[in-house]
Amino acid sequence: MHEIEGLLSSRSIDVCLIQEPATDCKGIYLFDRRPYRVVASGVGPKTAIVVANPAVGILSLQHLSTPHISVAVFTVGNLRLVLISAYFQFSEPTQTHVDDLMNGILW
Repeated sequence: MHEIEGLLSSRSIDVCLIQEPATDCKGIYLFDRRPYRVVASGVGPKTAIVVANPAVGILSLQHLSTPHISVAVFTVGNLRLVLISAYFQFSEPTQTHVDDLMNGILW
């Protein structure tokens, strides 16, 4: 996570999508304690959307998110994008995650 944090600051990256973030009892390690906004769902999430730039908007769509899929609306000025960070668990049926992913895409 230190490497991701370094890239966010050194390259002025506004947002990043993470799969298998490091978690602890407080949330996603490092990103829950700094001036970042984090979109993730459930305990021990497998995905996260991390926003580093306070000037951009982010709206978490929790009704479309699962511990394996994070969905949010990202806005900068007049630009609005739906961001989806997805993680397909190898030990679970793929179709389950595809169905959840389609909910976010078709929203």
